[in-house]
Amino acid sequence: MNTRKVRLPTLLLGLGLVLSLGLNALLLTREKTASLADSPIGTYSTVNVTSPAAVDGCYLTLEQSGTYCLYRQSETLEEGRYEEMGQQNCYTLHPDSSTASNTQLIWAGECVYWLSQDGILRFSKFSDIPTYINAS
Repeated sequence: MNTRKVRLPTLLLGLGLVLSLGLNALLLTREKTASLADSPIGTYSTVNVTSPAAVDGCYLTLEQSGTYCLYRQSETLEEGRYEEMGQQNCYTLHPDSSTASNTQLIWAGECVYWLSQDGILRFSKFSDIPTYINAS
């Protein structure tokens, strides 16, 4: 009878430990996924990338390192770095070129709005991974 009393608490303690480890792993995975979803990192396009018009589209890639690239297939238009402004989901783009001026970017989840001197461009997200299509 003594053996049974010792086994039951040990079994319950082991089961509790396994459940705790599983729950912690689940929470850690969920937190990592949420942090990626809470950032503009990825690739955006002004056109549907599966359509024939994709060749004429404009693409914006935002890297986790804080750099960006605006390009058309086979042509880089602008590169630089971005940083979050004082307002949430608003970013300032600092081009590498000394002749280009800073622009603004507003991130709205599945799309971003590029506010430049030429107007506003809307980019739809098509990848959470920074992707370069036919870029040199």
